[in-house]
Amino acid sequence: PVTLRTSDRSVKFLKLLEGTVQTEVILPNQTLMAVDNVLKSAGTAIDGPDMSKLTISDVRTDEKTGRTMLRLRLESPSPWVVQQMKAMRGGMMNKFGGMAFIDTPVAPSQGPQFQVLGPDGKALATTSTTYSSGQSDDGVNMFTELGLTFRAGVPAKLLMVGPRTVTVDVPFHLENVPLP
Repeated sequence: PVTLRTSDRSVKFLKLLEGTVQTEVILPNQTLMAVDNVLKSAGTAIDGPDMSKLTISDVRTDEKTGRTMLRLRLESPSPWVVQQMKAMRGGMMNKFGGMAFIDTPVAPSQGPQFQVLGPDGKALATTSTTYSSGQSDDGVNMFTELGLTFRAGVPAKLLMVGPRTVTVDVPFHLENVPLP
């Protein structure tokens, strides 16, 4: 609730109250990164949102079986570091002079997912997946390593899909607002 007061106690209502409220909204299933040529991008780091970086570590095709193995490494600052940076940019300090943390919880199923497409634009079926994760010694950076093996087909395009936070301005226009 917001309490409105004026310096004149005889005022019983505001004829017009308008402005904008700014909020953050989490949009699910957004393309966060796209790599158009997976084979040529091997060994290259691609910058992503919130200071993340994706590296296609290795792409190999087994001549005998036709299976392709793709290894990825995703690096990013820890969520706490990102929150601190957003708080500093927004000038949000608590009454004790420290950072104001805003927790925007995201279910694990809403985290980034990788989609790998073949030259025909269709998703490649994985036969196995390996996964490992960790963080730097100081806890500032996190990393995830992912290994994907495909039964057939060579990866042509890689998409990282997940939630994206956007800032939204919500205008309001109120007339004859009663005062306490």
